[in-house]
Amino acid sequence: MKHYKTESNYYSDLDGKQGLTQAQLSIQQGKKLVRRAFMILGVGMIVVLIATTLALLTFPLEQISAFMTQFHLLAGFWRLAVFIILIGGWERWSQWYRRWGYLNDEQYQRLLAARWRMAFWILIIELLVVDNLPGQFANALTELMFQE
Repeated sequence: MKHYKTESNYYSDLDGKQGLTQAQLSIQQGKKLVRRAFMILGVGMIVVLIATTLALLTFPLEQISAFMTQFHLLAGFWRLAVFIILIGGWERWSQWYRRWGYLNDEQYQRLLAARWRMAFWILIIELLVVDNLPGQFANALTELMFQE
């Protein structure tokens, strides 16, 4: 059971957070989220590393290359779906994080305002890293320069 007193900006609940201010709870919840995200990311990277190593030891390189070519389209649809869910559901995710992270009105408004900046940077990362846009540009430029 949580209680919030607006006049003193004071939270208390039954989870042992007695006497913490809203800002302290918000920072504490943010740190908890970052720790969990990095742990999930680390475990995911270890799983991918193990799967890649097992695939390289088990299958010939040509077969892995053919699989990756087929998988590229599926991975693209997966990334697009995650992007649409993240940006399309931004208000819902923000409301959830506001309750969970003890955000005040100003913090919540900044989170809502960050939606399109986040979308822009996700697209930039997608183009630069995943689609290798600079590498494709360099290859096309090289072909044009050394064309006989």
